[in-house]
Amino acid sequence: MARPKEFERKEALAQAMKVFWLKGYDGTSIPDLIEAMAISRSSLYDTFGDKRQLFCETIEYYAAMVRQRRREILASAPSLRQGIVCFLQEIIDLAVHEGYPGGCFFTNTATALVTADQETREIIRGSAEKMEDELTAFIAKWQDRGELAAGRDVRSLARFFVALATGMNVDARRRCNRGVLEDMAKEALTVLN
Repeated sequence: MARPKEFERKEALAQAMKVFWLKGYDGTSIPDLIEAMAISRSSLYDTFGDKRQLFCETIEYYAAMVRQRRREILASAPSLRQGIVCFLQEIIDLAVHEGYPGGCFFTNTATALVTADQETREIIRGSAEKMEDELTAFIAKWQDRGELAAGRDVRSLARFFVALATGMNVDARRRCNRGVLEDMAKEALTVLN
């Protein structure tokens, strides 16, 4: 029995995402995508439109995937410290995951934004802003509960952790060493003291 088209579409989208993640938009060719997605050229164009449309869809797909996981982590955290630990661990796990090219799809794309169009830049910027907003709200909640000094700037702390996540992803792409990333995360937790 054939799998439903939607499942096949999502799998093809996930494979396209990995190619763009590894090679970047400019370095990815239509033949690269066709091979990775295991579809014909006509199916690619009929289902996803052109390369640019497919790229934007893979970015949206990735954004939804990481945003959902981040929300689950922050919503279930029993404390400020544990929430940040789990947030950073998720960054590390994704950055060194065997099934992905290393680092973060957004970070890799953002570091090659010279040729990115306005839509792509807006998606990347919007995702970083959402992450910052979610972390700010999470930190503020725990500050209200007394787990962080009242005078601490929660927005600045959120920005710090977003920047740390970006830096960890760049480092993971460069050398993919879990131990180094865990050392960074451990040291970063001292800002919560």
